[in-house]
Amino acid sequence: MGFLFQNIKIFDKHSPFHLTTCDILIEQGKISKISKKIIPAKEHKVIKLPNACVSPGWIDAHVNISDPGFEFKETLQETCSYAIRGGFTTVVVFPETTPQAHDKTLIEYILQNTKSFPVKVLPFGHLSYERQGRQMNPYYEMTKAGAIGFSDNKKPINDWGFLFRVLQYTSTFKPLFSFYPIEESLTFKQHVWESPFTLKLGFKGIPALAQVQAVSNLLRFAGLFDNHIELYGVVHPEALDLVKKVKLSNVFVSIPSYILSFDETYLQTFDPVFKTLPALISNDLIKNLKKYINEGIVRMVVSDHYAHNPEAKVCEWNFAAYGMHNLLTSFSYLIMSLGDDTHSIEKILDLIVYQPAAYLQLAPASITEGAEADLTFFAPSATYHLSEEHFTGESRNNPSFGKILQGKVLGVFTRKQWHPNI
Repeated sequence: MGFLFQNIKIFDKHSPFHLTTCDILIEQGKISKISKKIIPAKEHKVIKLPNACVSPGWIDAHVNISDPGFEFKETLQETCSYAIRGGFTTVVVFPETTPQAHDKTLIEYILQNTKSFPVKVLPFGHLSYERQGRQMNPYYEMTKAGAIGFSDNKKPINDWGFLFRVLQYTSTFKPLFSFYPIEESLTFKQHVWESPFTLKLGFKGIPALAQVQAVSNLLRFAGLFDNHIELYGVVHPEALDLVKKVKLSNVFVSIPSYILSFDETYLQTFDPVFKTLPALISNDLIKNLKKYINEGIVRMVVSDHYAHNPEAKVCEWNFAAYGMHNLLTSFSYLIMSLGDDTHSIEKILDLIVYQPAAYLQLAPASITEGAEADLTFFAPSATYHLSEEHFTGESRNNPSFGKILQGKVLGVFTRKQWHPNI
């Protein structure tokens, strides 16, 4: 059976059909024909999606997983289900699990338990044993098992000599690396950025210098080694200007989508749903981030999805866990922050398709005849109500729960299957 998608606007800067509205016929998992009008045969299932656009399948380069060990927060199956419904056909997962990912066992567990799912799962392993920043892990063995890179996720680098030895050791097989750049000695164990507003709320705050110093150090390492490196959550202009100055092609700055939609004024509620890493920033800094996005300094936007059970979030601020449930809403936050016109959609797709593919050293899916169908269908101007029916399990730590959002994912076609979301 074939699938005939009618009257779809195509977004793919590498396709000759870019920005045209066409019918798309998919047979045996491949795009067999693209034309202004295709007459359906008996065996074709005709799919009509109102005001629909299509792009190569989206990539989320930073998703936190809890399985194994904390399945009560979210199982791997639930994470992958949210990814597909959020429009992502590929996700890069960072284990927040027990046991931790310091050998090949957990990597094999993740791949074995997700191989039948429609979303492509690419796991990271931990940079140091038990994420203590002192002892190396068996990186080559983990890479052979399927790990694409290494990171201690939100744990800061405290021993730069250790990082230098890791980069030297892995220089022959060049895995990816991801860092949350923060100089821990300058954070004073605070939960928010230092600003006039957070000081009024009574927070001591983390100075911008803590991020600037760490970014400066990491850029020096990036200049010595040619591994692709993600600098996650860089939000301060002084730090971004350092990235802009050195112009290293192997450095990929990423930010979470929620950082563009919620500014620091939401912290005045002291609602732990807004306790995130990186912390929320001022509206002025958000405007600056958009400028750096347009300049190509911020190269990727991720969901930084992190599901939590109610006990981890419905509590006092100081005891609450960091993170936001965001796979379902990441695209909406981008649309509502950056716009839904053609130019804005092209920029959004660069942030969630082409630049993540470059970071992962993958060829992005192509909307051309004969290509494998790995596609995301969406309606930028459509709205939906984020409600109970969108969630499974106990996790609800999303600030938009119960609200109307713009930017609707209509479905994905991947691995020879159509997964509607309407």
